[in-house]
Amino acid sequence: MQQQPGQSFRTSFSEVVLKPKLREALVKINPFLTDVQVDELERKITTFQKSSLLENNQQVLHYLLENTTVSKN
Repeated sequence: MQQQPGQSFRTSFSEVVLKPKLREALVKINPFLTDVQVDELERKITTFQKSSLLENNQQVLHYLLENTTVSKN
């Protein structure tokens, strides 16, 4: 049986980040965040600046572990 992208929380299989699960986790860990702040964090984590997979993975790890900030608290 072939799986459809929607069954794995994506719009296509080329997406590497499961955005609905990421948003859910961000809100669970940081319940004080507004929807706008969650949007900002999602963009930071899922927008890749480099062409190197290793550099992009390092940047995402930095965002997840090093107290990433949002514009307003």
